[in-house]
Amino acid sequence: YTFCMELPAELRVSSRSCWIEDFRSFLIQKQERFPTSSASTFDGLLRDFLAEQSPGDARTQTAKAFLWQSGGSVKACVLSFQADVDSRLDPSALRLYKAKWDAYVEQLNGACQDCGGVVHSSELWVKAQSHWSFMRGSAVTLGVALILACLILSVSLKSLLLSIYALVSALSTLCGLAFFMVVLAGWSMGEVQVIALLIGTGCALNYSVYVLHAYASDQAMLEPPPLAPSLTADPLGAMRLQRVGHALRAVGSATLVGSVARFGCGFCLALCGLTLFRDVGISIMIIIPLAALAALVPLPAALLMSGPERGSKCIEQLLWDLFQKVCRKRSRREDGSMQPGSDKERSPEPTRGGKGLIL
Repeated sequence: YTFCMELPAELRVSSRSCWIEDFRSFLIQKQERFPTSSASTFDGLLRDFLAEQSPGDARTQTAKAFLWQSGGSVKACVLSFQADVDSRLDPSALRLYKAKWDAYVEQLNGACQDCGGVVHSSELWVKAQSHWSFMRGSAVTLGVALILACLILSVSLKSLLLSIYALVSALSTLCGLAFFMVVLAGWSMGEVQVIALLIGTGCALNYSVYVLHAYASDQAMLEPPPLAPSLTADPLGAMRLQRVGHALRAVGSATLVGSVARFGCGFCLALCGLTLFRDVGISIMIIIPLAALAALVPLPAALLMSGPERGSKCIEQLLWDLFQKVCRKRSRREDGSMQPGSDKERSPEPTRGGKGLIL
C-alpha cells in the first residue's frame, strides 16, 4: 500500500491500478483493521473481497488479474502504473529514469525485509537495456576489428610502426565522423549511427593502407633518388622522401578517383527515404573525404618525419629474435636432461660383439 500511494514526484506517475486500494476501502466499509493483524486474517478477508464483488465489476477483474494465489494464500501481486514519459525518449535518458525507479524500489526493499522483495519492469527498460547492450557490443566489435587490423597490417606491411600509422589514421578519421554526427548534425548515438561507424571503419583504413603498402614496397627504391641538395648529407631523409614520393605517385590518383566514386555511392544512399540508408549514405559522404585527406596529407608528412628505414625490418627482427629465444631455451633443456645424474638415463651406445650387433 505504501509503494502504491507514496510515490515520489520524480517518478512522474500519472495514473495507477492498485488492487490494494480497493481492498482497503472494502475493509473500512466492513469496519476491519487495515493492515490486518495476521496472514490468515488477510487471506480470509481477501477471499471475502473477491467473492462479494460482482463478476462485471472492473475492480474485481483487476484484483483477480493482478493476484497470484496458491493454496488459498497470496504468493505475489502486480501493481500497474502509467508514467508521463515519452516512449520515444533517448535511451540514455530512459536509463536515467530507470535509475530513479531502481533507487525507489531498493529503498522500499531495505525498509521492509519481510515483504518478499519488490521488482519492477517495463517495456521502456527493455528498450534502454537493449540499446546499452548494442552499444557495448558495438564498442567491443570496433575495438577487436581495429586490433586485428593492426596485427594483420603488421604482418602484411612487415612493420609494426607502419601498422600503428594506419591505426592512428583510421581513428582520427572515425573521430572526425563522430564529431560530425554528434556536434554538427546533432544526431544521438543510436543503432543507425553505430552501424554507420562500423561501416566507415573499412573506409577509414582503406586509403591509408594503400599509401603504406606503396611506401614499404621494394619498388620505391628502384626509382631515382631525389636531387635536393639539402638531402645529400641525410641519407635517411632522402630514403623517406623517395619512398613517400613513390607512394603518392603510385596510389595518389587512384585514391582520389576511388574517393569520388565512393562519395557518389554515398550520395545515392543519402537520397533514400529510409532512415538507415539515409544516415549511412551521409556518413559515407563525410568519411570518404576525411579518409582520403588523412591518407594524402598528414600520413605522408608523418612518414617524412619518422618513417621506418625498411618495411620488413621490424617484424622480421622480432620474429627472428623470438625464434632464437625458443631455440636457445629448448637447447638448454635438452642439455640439462643429458647430464649425468639426471632423471633420464642415457641409452647405451650400440657396440658390435663377436656374433653380431649387441644392444
